[in-house]
Amino acid sequence: MANDGLNKFAKYSTAISSLGLRLGAYVFLRWIPGHPFPSAILALLAVYIPSFIYDFVHTSPYEVVADELDVVAREPPAADEDLQRQRDGTDPVKLDDGRELEVEETIVLEEKGSQPLKTLLTGLPSPTSLTLSALTFAINLALVVVVWDLVSRGKFFNQSHELSMGRTGYVSDTSARILVREPDARQYPIFVSYRYADPPYMGVAPGGMPHDSAWKSGASIDWLDNTTDFTGTFTLSRLTSDTRYQWVVSNNHTGFFTTAPRPGHTSERVGTIGSFTFLHTSCLKNNFPL
Repeated sequence: MANDGLNKFAKYSTAISSLGLRLGAYVFLRWIPGHPFPSAILALLAVYIPSFIYDFVHTSPYEVVADELDVVAREPPAADEDLQRQRDGTDPVKLDDGRELEVEETIVLEEKGSQPLKTLLTGLPSPTSLTLSALTFAINLALVVVVWDLVSRGKFFNQSHELSMGRTGYVSDTSARILVREPDARQYPIFVSYRYADPPYMGVAPGGMPHDSAWKSGASIDWLDNTTDFTGTFTLSRLTSDTRYQWVVSNNHTGFFTTAPRPGHTSERVGTIGSFTFLHTSCLKNNFPL
């Protein structure tokens, strides 16, 4: 009975830790690359591995489909037979005049199915398939490896101490921020310029006024140091909503951004008519949103 309780506990531990690991890995890799997730995923893996092994070893490939008890009452043997047994030393001296009971138990076993869906979806070992058990274990292990790769690849395999970069940050309907990193002091001061970039570059705006596609000076940064990891931010303001712009930084970085439609309005640009913006962020997250 104690073993049954331990087996059930191991099964629940395996399933819960597996589902938690998979959900945490999905959220971390697809939505929120937050700091708590890697440590939580590793903790769940530490619970999953011993629970999985115990459950795999103690999971029976058979299940009981029938259990019958047959009780047979038998008359005691005749007295002369008992005396003969006593003389032969094959029966105790004391006789039992009551009837004898014989109990026979018949157990019918049936091999369990491989349960592929349950095994692959929950992370539990298959009762009869070593391949499925190894596959579901490998899925969880692969998720942990991918999480570790996302966290540690740059630190160990793509180290860069002199990185110069520029990228678009937060964008609203009338402003945008450009983040730069430049550790080379020979590039200071750093300037940013921007211009209208919706095609055609030279044309007539919907209001009848020509588009101003000339480069405009945005701002400048005189000095960067290690206190900010050689990073700084330019803020471009007084922009037109729902418009595409190009920016260029004097340290040879460039990019594009599109301002949001006015609050409460959808886009009227060709190719994005009727679309709207639900979130602006300066966080770089691959494939987000969907």
